[in-house]
Amino acid sequence: MKESLASLFRKHFSESMVSISEIHAHASQRRIFRLRGKRNLAVGVSNSDIRENKAFIAFSEHFLSQGLPVPEIFAVNHKEGIYLIEDLGDTTFFDLLRSSKSDGSVLTTRIKNLLFQIMEMLPCFQVKGSKGRHLDYCYPAKTFDRASILRDMHYFEREYLGRLSLSYDAKNLHRDFQSLATFIQGAGTAYFMYRDFQSRNVMIYKDKAYFLDYQSGRLGPLQYDVVSFLYQSQADFPQSLRDEAIERYLTILGSMMPFSREEFFCYLDAFLLIRLMQVLGTYGAQGLGQGKKYFVESIPYALKNLKVKLPFLRIPLELRELRFVCETMLTQFEEGNLSKI
Repeated sequence: MKESLASLFRKHFSESMVSISEIHAHASQRRIFRLRGKRNLAVGVSNSDIRENKAFIAFSEHFLSQGLPVPEIFAVNHKEGIYLIEDLGDTTFFDLLRSSKSDGSVLTTRIKNLLFQIMEMLPCFQVKGSKGRHLDYCYPAKTFDRASILRDMHYFEREYLGRLSLSYDAKNLHRDFQSLATFIQGAGTAYFMYRDFQSRNVMIYKDKAYFLDYQSGRLGPLQYDVVSFLYQSQADFPQSLRDEAIERYLTILGSMMPFSREEFFCYLDAFLLIRLMQVLGTYGAQGLGQGKKYFVESIPYALKNLKVKLPFLRIPLELRELRFVCETMLTQFEEGNLSKI
């Protein structure tokens, strides 16, 4: 693999690589490396999932053509599942958030401005990414359809609820899943949806935000990525900052296309609930199931978001069993029962 990356580096830059070091890839199955030559620098990626690679390359080329801040693609070898991209350094927005909070201080002006920059750039991706041949490469799904919505809810039930000693009526819960999915479908799937839009997937290079890891993107609603970023568990943004970020997002969106604020907010909380279920499913699988520290540590933050928002969710559905499940698992967590599973 390293030899193949070195060969691709040499072929593209017309110089030999002098060093290669691996970069931690978090939950990804990809292997990521920093390659250095005497004059050039690149990040090399190795991934056996060729369709995922093709999606990332196609999306990147489209976004670059639209003037959006993503890494430049230097060279690709699909046969070997490797490619070279622009090196944007080591600092993610998540790293800055974590370091700013390490001493217990409030978020700095720099962090707030970067958050606003990111949220003001999001509608550019959503609108400019909604049409084009790059969408032919969407993988593993082309749209955030009913099947995708239900898959996320059942993933939550299986990977998170299934690890708790919690009694509930599965038939009624599944009926609530169906009702919520039907409601959410009303938001449509007309825009590019990042799918995993969170602070670990935004690099900060020379005080500018660059977007990464959009290879799971698909057509979907506007609201999903908004709540994904602003309610990312360990980001733990104050609600007032989230509200201001949403207003800045909507201002840019309104400059690009007409939209209904009433309709946008009508669906926002429903997508927040769906996203919280999806991430808890991931934390259950990767954290409680596989013992990965970051995912275990993220659970209290996700539950805090749920606890704060649950009494005030503006969703025009009863969802009695789902609300019961959420309230019961919050009570169980507060009683310290999570440590017993």
